[in-house]
Amino acid sequence: MKFIDRKRELYFLEEAYKSPKPQLVIIYGRRRIGKTELVTRFLRDKPHVYYLADLESEPSQLSKFKRSMESLVQEETFRRAEFRNWEDIFAAFVDRWRGDTRPVIAIDEFPNLVRVNPAFPSILQRIWDLYLSKASIMMILTGSSVSVMEEEALSSKSPLYGRRTGQWKLEPISPEYLREFLPYEDEDLAKAYGVTGGVPHYLNLFDPNLPFWDNVERLALSKGGVLYEEADFLLREELRDPSNYKSILEAIAKGATRLGEICNLSGLGKGLISKYLSVLERLDIVVGERPYGSGPRSKRKRYRIKDPFFRFYFRYIQPNKWMIESGLGSELRNDIAADYDNFMGPTLEEICRKVLPKRFRARRVGRWWSGEGDLDLVLEGRGTVVVECKWGIARVQREETRMKRLAALAGIRASTYVIVGRKFEGEPGPDVKLLSLKELLSHFT
Repeated sequence: MKFIDRKRELYFLEEAYKSPKPQLVIIYGRRRIGKTELVTRFLRDKPHVYYLADLESEPSQLSKFKRSMESLVQEETFRRAEFRNWEDIFAAFVDRWRGDTRPVIAIDEFPNLVRVNPAFPSILQRIWDLYLSKASIMMILTGSSVSVMEEEALSSKSPLYGRRTGQWKLEPISPEYLREFLPYEDEDLAKAYGVTGGVPHYLNLFDPNLPFWDNVERLALSKGGVLYEEADFLLREELRDPSNYKSILEAIAKGATRLGEICNLSGLGKGLISKYLSVLERLDIVVGERPYGSGPRSKRKRYRIKDPFFRFYFRYIQPNKWMIESGLGSELRNDIAADYDNFMGPTLEEICRKVLPKRFRARRVGRWWSGEGDLDLVLEGRGTVVVECKWGIARVQREETRMKRLAALAGIRASTYVIVGRKFEGEPGPDVKLLSLKELLSHFT
């Protein structure tokens, strides 16, 4: 398992650990994003209790949690004790800990404890108030269900509200780190981002000795492939009934961006669509955008699937499961490969959204469109940068003319124009920069 691009997260945890005050830190993010690996790396050189919660009965969980603590307490009376509840075991731990160094108690998959006992957040609140907040202890709670973590650990309605001392939502790795996972050429690295979305676990599943399309067929286009039902698992983690959400995601993946278009393709009413879209936005799967420079009440709103893996899944896998179930994965692979350049246009835009704001120190990032055309990216920082992302051949002079015409139409006074592409034809003007895939996917210095 490669551990890459988590320096900021480790620094955050180390700074919390150095604090003289008791710490209750929340680490959350979708499945496979690397929460467990991050926390276990952090725990390596520290006295700690690590407990992975499951869905077994509460007495069973108490017994397992006690065994996790025994290796740290190492006291015979603690080992022989029988604890009836969570409060008793934490009280005993605080009373009997004799180490010189601050211990860390990490509970992985906190939502499972909530599912087993919905009162667990209140129980933990009492434990924190009576015992842990009075001791030199750091507690970490992690969770893959974003909705449960936000509701039960982060929201103002949670019993733990006001107790946490820090939180971090773990994101996919940045595209500049792709080549540290895979020995591919630049184009195939970008294509791999289109399938994985930068999720470390998915990238680690790729066999570096296999070509890109062989890996895609093995992982996503085979019935036993790890990614074949992954989106279903992710949605069921967050939603009671994902069926309508899947219809919406499939509609957006097919190219529907406006509310009316999504309604027509999904067959759902506008009221329901608006409700479901707000949930998908909260889960960071879909994003609704208004043109750069327009007000928050503008009705010119477009939706896109923010997560590349979900866009790949609902464009290619969900509508074609019958082919995979019938053993026609190789035929589907050929169909996807023939269409993949179309898919990679928006994927390149997503890569640029991840990479370029950091390079240009942008405080504001947006996109602009009208009936005249689109500006892929507008970055506002010390100056304003307009970006065109071109997966096909970028004819530089034509793109430059188009970008400047649309920027003038939008009232955007750009200091720099950037064209990102695989191949360029022609020479740029003095205020236009060309950025190759190699430069885009490399660390900026």
